[in-house]
Amino acid sequence: MTDPPVSRDLVTRVWTDYFEIGDHQDAMAIGADFVNAFRRLGVDFTNIGIVQQGDSRDYEYGIDLGFIDTDEAKDATQKVNALMDELQAFREKAAVECAENGGDGP
Repeated sequence: MTDPPVSRDLVTRVWTDYFEIGDHQDAMAIGADFVNAFRRLGVDFTNIGIVQQGDSRDYEYGIDLGFIDTDEAKDATQKVNALMDELQAFREKAAVECAENGGDGP
């Protein structure tokens, strides 16, 4: 036996946002920031994606970098290390200049 239909006026209506998944949108925004940060370093993850892990009721979203072959990994490592070496040299130079000025900055 089925329940009788409920009057349309008695049911709380939903809108399109009912189907939006806030966590998915958050993951996409974080993923975009992640990609953009690495692109600033000259590194691009071409197979990156947003993935859902867990069962249908208890899940979370994550960022999957996808497959990175050894040539891509080597290239990314060299780019990041070169930029970090530049940053370290800049910091060391600034520290020396700061010390020479009695701690008042370069």
